Amino acid sequence: MKNKILIFALFITTIFTTSCIDVIEEIWVNEDKTGEASFRIDIGSLGLLISAASDYIDKDMLNEIIKAPNNKSKTIKDIKGISEVKPINLIKSGKLGLKFKFSNQKALSNAYYSLLGVDRKWYYPSLFKIKKHKFKKLNLAGYLQDYLTENKDNFKNEDLLKMITYKSIYHFPTEVKSMKNLDHTKLIPGNTVIQSYEMNTLLTEKVDLGNLIRF
Repeated sequence: MKNKILIFALFITTIFTTSCIDVIEEIWVNEDKTGEASFRIDIGSLGLLISAASDYIDKDMLNEIIKAPNNKSKTIKDIKGISEVKPINLIKSGKLGLKFKFSNQKALSNAYYSLLGVDRKWYYPSLFKIKKHKFKKLNLAGYLQDYLTENKDNFKNEDLLKMITYKSIYHFPTEVKSMKNLDHTKLIPGNTVIQSYEMNTLLTEKVDLGNLIRF
């Protein structure tokens, strides 16, 4: 019992003192408008703690954490245009999520809706549009802000949201020529664009998570 209490205390302490938890959406676009996408959470050293405490953390809770990537993978594997779906379950390094390949923008949007738990209707907008030299993502900040507002009482420590960063990383086959949204956005020399926000900023300020990138 003492060991369980010690591990639990260490687990809680690590959650509130870890330097950063990254929620990452990363997309690679090919010249033929196909590509690969990865959606994951990187919790760094917290993953080591979860692995080390596997004998003490509630088994059902641990199983839910471990099975999440596989469960999410199952929700998109049968979507037309989605292939090579692979869960990311590197619990020791704190990386959980999935990656997959898409054949077109419709497949990518449908997969994104599915991961959000939304049954896409025919009249729902495309979240991504990919042209020969243009990439566009719809601004989803409003949806995320609504979710955070509805669930903010579940965050016992207000500083927790400041530790979570939402990152969008886009890789293109040729050099980026222009970006419409420069807010919290940086261009890595060549063909990579990174946009990042603290979750706390998403909750308290008006932001734009969308972009129009020409390459």
